[in-house]
Amino acid sequence: MFRTRIPLLSLLLLAGSEGFQVSFSMSPATSKLPSSFVTPLLPPLHDRWRSERRGGERAGSLRMQQDDSKVRRMRLLRIAELRREIALDAKQKAQQLREKFKARYARLTGG
Repeated sequence: MFRTRIPLLSLLLLAGSEGFQVSFSMSPATSKLPSSFVTPLLPPLHDRWRSERRGGERAGSLRMQQDDSKVRRMRLLRIAELRREIALDAKQKAQQLREKFKARYARLTGG
């Protein structure tokens, strides 16, 4: 149990976003400050579904984990490839802008 001076709404939003269930009761000693009891909730339902779909802790789940690691590796490779393409596009765009501004400057200065 801890006492807080954080506004109630802020505390509720923060705790709710972090996956905690918050219950409040008024402390008799300090009627203005609520005492907070923060308890973690059960894991989200989709996490349980995922573990059941993968086979949980059974021996057959190793193959699924290997498949997942292959998919993860392919996804990371694709992300790296997209980042390289974006960087190359940015370099090309910067070069085009440089040339455009050089031409405009030369036209303005008569050079």
